[in-house]
Amino acid sequence: MVTAKLGMLHYVLDHVYGAFMHRTKLTPPFFSRGWGGTKLELLERTIKQLFPAEVECQNWPPSLIQPAWKTVWETKTACLKEGVFRTPCDPQLLSALPPESLMARIAFLAPKFVQPQNMACVVHLAGGVHAAMVGALHPTPIATLPFLSPHSAVVAFCEGILKHATAWEALRDDLAVQQAAMTLEEVRERMRHVLSLTDVTRFPIPKNPNAVIFVAATDDGYIPKHSVLELQRAWPGSEVRWVTGGHVSSFLLHNGEFRRAIVDGLNRLQWKEAPL
Repeated sequence: MVTAKLGMLHYVLDHVYGAFMHRTKLTPPFFSRGWGGTKLELLERTIKQLFPAEVECQNWPPSLIQPAWKTVWETKTACLKEGVFRTPCDPQLLSALPPESLMARIAFLAPKFVQPQNMACVVHLAGGVHAAMVGALHPTPIATLPFLSPHSAVVAFCEGILKHATAWEALRDDLAVQQAAMTLEEVRERMRHVLSLTDVTRFPIPKNPNAVIFVAATDDGYIPKHSVLELQRAWPGSEVRWVTGGHVSSFLLHNGEFRRAIVDGLNRLQWKEAPL
């Protein structure tokens, strides 16, 4: 009984945080400027051309990138650099992206007295579903650690708390300009169709699924449990670790579990000794 009440408290905290951030207009609603006009149609068409159903299970090797680096700060033992580079994707796909997505940015924090071949590199992406995508598409075995992540953006925007932070009316009005009037439910179905492109269960299984560790929250108001389990079932050999909490409280209370998962995932890879 106490556990159930505590879980409800975590769930309520997620809703309170969501209401504070989104309903008070501290942050603008998602997709408040509509669907993107012809660029959305171009994006959908280009993705179908580049990733047809019959080759969905192939790996897509990343392009070589050469960021322009600048040092942000450094101490006697570490250095933080920021890099900027052009988004590495097919020219057709690049033309479908908004201006904000044409350039990518990266921060690189490294110790000064460890040789690169003797240290692991942990890449932190802005969202667990993106980590899952990279882990699926990378051509070599890597540790993949999606934290508090859905299997698809459909879940985040159409089922979790973010559905209350989405500009459904603006999306409906934008569609009404292009075609006949639609109900809000039809607009949501349209959104589900668009965001289904992010469904990671359609992606290849990572090269080393044993090095995949999901960390999920028991009472997450943003990401339902079924979404986490769907991705685990799609990647046999992967592990799910549950922390007691909601989406917000888990970030505050369970950083140790996230760090432990990173270390354990890296330890499940086959390391090669650096040459002397």
